[in-house]
Amino acid sequence: MTAQQETLSRLDRHLAFLESDAENPALLAECADLALRAGKPEQAKTLLERALALEPKERPLRYNLAYALMLMGQHAQAKEQLVPLAAEMPKAMFLLVRAHHHLGELEQAIKLAEEHIAAYPEDAEIAGQLAMLHLDANDFDKARTWSDRALACTQKTPEAFFTAGFLALGNEEEDRAEALMHQAIALNPRSGRAWAGKGLSAMLRGDLATAEDDLKRAVRFLPQHIGTWHALGWSQILRGKLDDAERSFRKAYELDRAFGETHGALAVIELVRGARNRAQRRANTALRLDPQSFSGRYAKVLLEANSEQARAEGVRNILKSQRALRGGTLLDMLSRHTARHRNPVKYSDSSEA
Repeated sequence: MTAQQETLSRLDRHLAFLESDAENPALLAECADLALRAGKPEQAKTLLERALALEPKERPLRYNLAYALMLMGQHAQAKEQLVPLAAEMPKAMFLLVRAHHHLGELEQAIKLAEEHIAAYPEDAEIAGQLAMLHLDANDFDKARTWSDRALACTQKTPEAFFTAGFLALGNEEEDRAEALMHQAIALNPRSGRAWAGKGLSAMLRGDLATAEDDLKRAVRFLPQHIGTWHALGWSQILRGKLDDAERSFRKAYELDRAFGETHGALAVIELVRGARNRAQRRANTALRLDPQSFSGRYAKVLLEANSEQARAEGVRNILKSQRALRGGTLLDMLSRHTARHRNPVKYSDSSEA
């Protein structure tokens, strides 16, 4: 019997006990803990709410409820549970930082994490979180400072490794980046960020099959991250798998219908298929939403240039205006790399009816 099966078996036994002792808060808490370990956060949430109705001041119960809510993607509700716990429970503070991060509240997350690490300077987990937070806030100097500090700690965290890995990717050091991503994955095989970084490393090496496989793992663990869906979609475009690429960008579209890069990427797909009119409409939408959209401007160049030389010059002009940032966005990095290599994407000059 596997460990997972043993946990499920224990959960079933405890639930049977609960049927005859439904008002036992300790038994409810134990069942909830087993449900969390069995990967059943919804069931854990129900059990914990029952336990809290009996013991409303029990802090570990409220923390576990917040943890279950985080696993369910209900980050705002988790934050409500964590705020009154964070001052007295370091692990609740850590989870609160993550809740702020998931909600896009980077300033609050950074402020809270910096306050905590001032009191606990050896906390490797918070140092790793700060590295990741500054990476997402586009402060790459601070991201590097915190990832170096986290990597110097005795305890190692996946966030420290994959932040350092993404910074290496920004410098186009794909071999070093891949090694760092491997170390992050060894610590947390379910880290979507680490799998995404590994996939991008493979993409830059030209190993598109591995890149696609890694990025599929990334979106499995990080389904709400629009940038990861984009990375997967571009890996599929480069492999000529247009139907798969369209599905990936449609997933990104479901997450944010007003993101110009998605419309631009779909414009490129339409153009590769020869549907110039639809591509033109998509590119116009992309640039209306975001005049600096790389994919929208790229599609426009391909649509309007009348020669290979004009296309190449147009792409160069786009890249000159992109953020010249070492360790910049994934799309910046990919675009710089593509500019130095022959573009494998072929498209038709035909137009649909």
